[in-house]
Amino acid sequence: MAEKQTKSSDTSSAKKRKKKPIIQTDRLFSDSTERFLRNNKTELKVALVVFLGLWLIFDISGFGGNIRFYAKWIECGNKPYIANPTWRMAGAPMYYGKADTFSLIRGSRDMFCTPLEAEQAGYSADPTVYDFPHIKKAREEGRIQ
Repeated sequence: MAEKQTKSSDTSSAKKRKKKPIIQTDRLFSDSTERFLRNNKTELKVALVVFLGLWLIFDISGFGGNIRFYAKWIECGNKPYIANPTWRMAGAPMYYGKADTFSLIRGSRDMFCTPLEAEQAGYSADPTVYDFPHIKKAREEGRIQ
């Protein structure tokens, strides 16, 4: 009977001494990170505003290109065609393609409302060989000479 009591007392003491997990899953940040966030709220807000301001300036300039892209989209009434949508080795034909809806950096590429405009500017419809199907079709229909 004494053995049973010691076993039950061992199990009750084991229940009392629950091991803490190595990683606390109920908290998102450590104590030091929480203190930093609590004490530096204004600095974080200023850094966020500065970052967004720099991004906006970069985007409005010719380097970002998204503002120009969306303005061209509004001007055309449809998603514009862009010159050389992917980077290629020198010697490959300059071509046009439909632009992606969102791109972090567009650069300052030429943009066109229609494939005919792109072909008239010298961009091919085919990325492997020079091909101008819209110009050929417009000539057959008598729209251009």
